[in-house]
Amino acid sequence: MSRRDHGTAEWTSASGRVVTRSTITCCHCNAVTIIEQGARAEDCGGFCLRCMKPTCKGCAGKGCVPFERDLERQEARARLLASMEL
Repeated sequence: MSRRDHGTAEWTSASGRVVTRSTITCCHCNAVTIIEQGARAEDCGGFCLRCMKPTCKGCAGKGCVPFERDLERQEARARLLASMEL
């Protein structure tokens, strides 16, 4: 995994204790997954062998459709429909 796929989430509990957890961002849907302490790798999601980046549980094993490519496809469709005045 590249360094930019990793992140950190911090929040303060009601008692004032600061909780810090590692996170990963899914390369297919852009969802952020919090990695609980002691979690096994398969509990956190998956890994796309085509993108060579981590995925969330929902995208694991669904095939490779990177988030940016899907956005580009949606934008191209919207431009086509706009040009057709639909």
